[in-house]
Amino acid sequence: MLRSLRAPPQTEGAHPSTVNTLLTRIVSITGKQNQEQKKQTAQQVIDMIKSKPEIISPEWAQDLTRKPTPETQLTAHQVYRC
Repeated sequence: MLRSLRAPPQTEGAHPSTVNTLLTRIVSITGKQNQEQKKQTAQQVIDMIKSKPEIISPEWAQDLTRKPTPETQLTAHQVYRC
């Protein structure tokens, strides 16, 4: 299970499938996805993941620290439907 929680390698820009993967991991851990989560931007999803050590370790969370890009401004709902 820990292997499935491992953070994917980070690139300069957020790729929608990466955000979708991270959101899917949150849903699989929490067992639910509410409407508020669907309206979050990719950056908000990343921030939520960084704040939950049961989803991602603090060391890996540091790898997600970067400036928001146009891709990370998409809402999770937009990305999740891709």
